[in-house]
Amino acid sequence: MVSGQSIANEKDAFFLERLDAFIDKTLFDAMRTFAIREQRPLEQIKRYVAESQQKYLFCSAGSSDKRERIQDALRSVSQTLETLAAMLSVQSFILAIDPLDPFDEGFLGGTTTGREFWRGLRGGGAPGALAFKDHCRRSCGPQTSTALMPSFSAPTIPKSKSKSKRTPASLLKSEVYTAVRAALRKASGVRTAEMRWKNQGSLETYGVRLVGWPANVPMQNPSTLSSTQTSQILNALNKGTMQFLPIGSFGDLSPPAESPYVLDTSSVEENASEMDDYVNYDDFSISGPGGGDATGSSTLLQDMSTGSEGSRGASGPSPFFVSSERSTCGGLSEK
Repeated sequence: MVSGQSIANEKDAFFLERLDAFIDKTLFDAMRTFAIREQRPLEQIKRYVAESQQKYLFCSAGSSDKRERIQDALRSVSQTLETLAAMLSVQSFILAIDPLDPFDEGFLGGTTTGREFWRGLRGGGAPGALAFKDHCRRSCGPQTSTALMPSFSAPTIPKSKSKSKRTPASLLKSEVYTAVRAALRKASGVRTAEMRWKNQGSLETYGVRLVGWPANVPMQNPSTLSSTQTSQILNALNKGTMQFLPIGSFGDLSPPAESPYVLDTSSVEENASEMDDYVNYDDFSISGPGGGDATGSSTLLQDMSTGSEGSRGASGPSPFFVSSERSTCGGLSEK
């Protein structure tokens, strides 16, 4: 026995099917006629009609229902961007926020790489979303619900004035900030790592050190440097002469410092001449302080201070004692 609920569902299915056929036939013919009359592309008219229908749904719904519909639409867009990245390797992220909703904290969607970029960007993340919300309030001004009513007028995108005001110097500094920050985070593996421009030694907290900083550029924030100095930093980073290296690695690209220990050949020759005065090469006997054979163990070197100008004769002690009977090598005696 068929229940009344199943009959109602079947009737609803037939109703929706007839409605779809009616819309496809009537609305399509009307849009095509309208596009021909207005001399506009049919796809453009379809898009405007779809936008009008969505606006009607959002305006007629309650606040909670409206927020849920918006979230569903944004999630659908985010999934589309993820699919695009999987198929064509296109990375992206979207930030959406309702400036008129005081409880809306924003929606961040897109690919994983894009979302991580926004979260790690200076001024990004949740604070960036709130800053974007305040910017929308100031730029758009007070709005009412009538602004969301259906309209066939083409959407207008306000021209951004911030880009026109940016000078080449500011663009260069921004590029240096981004490039250095990206290199630091890649080398350290810390996605929230920030460059320490004035105290580069504190980069050790990230497990890395900076080598190859241009010698004639002070260690300061690029905002205080000239364009020439900023260009030197960027060129050094792009060429690889300046890079972040893990602590303890052997990739220091800085030239080795000159060794302070330099052999002075003149002093060696002078010392050798003094040695010739002290050493009697013809005497191979072991002489003690009082002359004759020494009964104790001999040493190879004795205090040079015992020798003086008056004791350099044959009867004086020699600073070197070499035994013709026994030689000591590494603590082992040979006869």
